[in-house]
Amino acid sequence: MAAEAGVSLILPVMPLRSSDNLKTFNFLNPEAYMGYEEWFDAEHLIERLPQACPKMKVVYPSQLDLTQSGDPEKIPVKYNWNIDISKAPGYHLFSSYFWVGRPFKTFFNTELAAQKVNAFINNDPYNNKPGVTIVEMASYFLLYRVMDDPTREDLKVWNDLAHLNRFRPPIRSLVHQVLGKMTRPHYAVHFRAENDTIWSSPEHQMEVDLQGLDDAWKMFGSKEEGAEKPLVYLACGDQAQIAMFEKAAEEKGWEVTHKYKLLKEDPGHYEALLSLPFDFQGGVDFGVMLKGEFFMGVGGSAFSSTVAIMR
Repeated sequence: MAAEAGVSLILPVMPLRSSDNLKTFNFLNPEAYMGYEEWFDAEHLIERLPQACPKMKVVYPSQLDLTQSGDPEKIPVKYNWNIDISKAPGYHLFSSYFWVGRPFKTFFNTELAAQKVNAFINNDPYNNKPGVTIVEMASYFLLYRVMDDPTREDLKVWNDLAHLNRFRPPIRSLVHQVLGKMTRPHYAVHFRAENDTIWSSPEHQMEVDLQGLDDAWKMFGSKEEGAEKPLVYLACGDQAQIAMFEKAAEEKGWEVTHKYKLLKEDPGHYEALLSLPFDFQGGVDFGVMLKGEFFMGVGGSAFSSTVAIMR
């Protein structure tokens, strides 16, 4: 949004969903919100983003003087406005809306201009004071129709932006440990079988995945008689579902591994993995998925789609 609108960026805050009930996304729970720097490597973003957008400033929320206290160590704030995307003409929640034929920048500029007019009409006391203007906006799921863009330009921008989001060192360290414990190449499979899945049943996914593994080996594997198949690295957060997949895969000649199995004999790293919330454990799988010789996932899953795009 900031890149398209040509404005600076306050690093966002995002809620951490419950690891016990994955359907609880905590959107309305202030206690669950965590700053961007708690999710991702903020220093990496701040260092790299200006290379592409040299006029864009990137700041932490803590750097802003939101109470207008006059603290000289903070950035003075003149206005603190909100733009409600749900009020955009024809917008429906969880429906893609912005694309090259209906740019976000046009909507943003129109709404921002209206806010400015209202401030002066209503003789806002801060009109003549110095400071930045903050515009808060929600980032709704599926808001951008990235895949429907015939020019492919939006997709290119999104792919570039995705590379700026890098997990923090503890997650990357666990990825390194997991990869180091695999002694041969692997095929990566995202098995979206946790209890909040809205896609096909675990049994159907497993059937499709196992057939896909056989097809991938036939197309891309070694043609030598008796050649060893790659490992199957399964990304899944439900160990009971993993066990079901392991058993079925073994019957078809595939050896399955996963983060829990690979780190089990390494107490320090295993405890570090289990101490992570569900979404951060997924960050470990994400790194390993990128390194697979072949990848299979679920088209409707944000995790699978992001892995595919990054690969």
